[in-house]
Amino acid sequence: MKTTTILLVVLCAIVVIVYWDSLDNEFAYDDIFFIVTNTYIQDLSQWGTYFTRAEATSFQDHGVYRPLRTLSYALDYRRWGLEPRGYHLVNLLLHIVSTFLVYRLCIRIFSYAFTGPAGRIRTLSLIATFLFALHPAQSETVNWLSCRGDLLFAAFYIGALLCYLRSLETRRFSVQAVCFLGATVLYICALLSKEPAITLPAALVLLEWLRGEPVWRWNRSRLKRYIPFVIISGVYLLTRLIVLGFLAQLPYWRRGSFDTFLTMIIVVMPNIRKMLFPARLHIFYKIDIPRTIFDVQVLMALGVIALVIAAVVFFRREKIAVFAFAWFVIHFLPTSNIGLFTEHFLYLPLLSFCLVAALGLGALYESRHREVSLLAMALLFGWYSFGISERTPHWRNDFTLWESELRQASRESYIAHTGYGIELGKRGRIAESIGHLERALELNPEHGIAHYNLAVSCAGETLPDMGRVKKHLVKAIQLGYPTDQRCLAFMEYLRQYEASHDRQ
Repeated sequence: MKTTTILLVVLCAIVVIVYWDSLDNEFAYDDIFFIVTNTYIQDLSQWGTYFTRAEATSFQDHGVYRPLRTLSYALDYRRWGLEPRGYHLVNLLLHIVSTFLVYRLCIRIFSYAFTGPAGRIRTLSLIATFLFALHPAQSETVNWLSCRGDLLFAAFYIGALLCYLRSLETRRFSVQAVCFLGATVLYICALLSKEPAITLPAALVLLEWLRGEPVWRWNRSRLKRYIPFVIISGVYLLTRLIVLGFLAQLPYWRRGSFDTFLTMIIVVMPNIRKMLFPARLHIFYKIDIPRTIFDVQVLMALGVIALVIAAVVFFRREKIAVFAFAWFVIHFLPTSNIGLFTEHFLYLPLLSFCLVAALGLGALYESRHREVSLLAMALLFGWYSFGISERTPHWRNDFTLWESELRQASRESYIAHTGYGIELGKRGRIAESIGHLERALELNPEHGIAHYNLAVSCAGETLPDMGRVKKHLVKAIQLGYPTDQRCLAFMEYLRQYEASHDRQ
């Protein structure tokens, strides 16, 4: 037990070391909206509005209801102001908390799946926890302050699972009541941190199956245990509907539910790739929405899914394999319909990979080739740590973020060209800015942000073409961007410029 504690402390130290550079990062991308320009977090006495006003926690057209994330920003603001170092420190600490909770959950998972000695359970749990804490795909969640909701949700979610399992394991009524109450409270907190927490009842069923409870057997006492979670889920969905005016985070893609379903299938591929080979990490992965089930992307994804299912069936006596597959499906589905893949979507689903990989590395460790297994793990964790250290400086600020995005990802990302063009414009590199913004519009002619910022950059030229400026500004307004006073100010600037030009 002492060795386990030492190893967990060592893991904590490694996490701090590899992420230490993140403390020098600034606010980047969505952080500007959710933190820097969010006036709600500047007055903690307005905390009630975080739960009742959509604009306190969400973009205008996005179904994001995460009041506890906003509350955490408000607490940060009260302590740190707009000094980003403090916010990054909190993200790092939350990742460490989630890491320790994952270890406790892995102890439960492996002990339910195996009847072996406690030492083996701890070894497998430690390997899985090291993988979870140091996997480079987690770096986006830790470095990106807008992912605070993922960190809070994961900590509350796993805490709720552990409390629920503890209530099943003890025979003392008082402990049962306290743990069950803790599970329900933590479930509420998880829901108010991020939407995928709605999957918790399904995760509870899965864990009960791992303990030996048949999925299809529902007696009265078991039903009673789930009623509070169902009620909480219903109240949450109703509250979300009242505050936001709708339930879904985004509408269906293209022709509706079928196109969205096809997109959900192909999004499986980048998830699997980045779990197995976390290299060339970036923010947005290009997803071409398929039009037919016979699309090459769909067929390839279906083939991979069929292989995974076949492997699970073949190893069905290994309960961990079945559990890991089901865990991934449960936690993948809530984000799969968004139509894009970003690495922070993997924060909790990644546990499925960690469990299976721990099983393989653990088997090698228990064989005659213990030295080989230790070397393999050292190399793997070293590679992971290097990946995090390499990725973290990309999040230094908006300029480095978009520069790395164009370098790491395909140069066909209109979002990356737009972001980089904006940052170039801020630095007075007008010609380069215009070039990237024009490329963004070639890739997506209906991108209002690119039109608006192209108008801004064109207006900054030595001899601006005001006809061109006005064309892009009008197009941006038609596309609904921006929604604040900037358009009015810009239009007034154009009016005054044209008036002075006419007088000349």
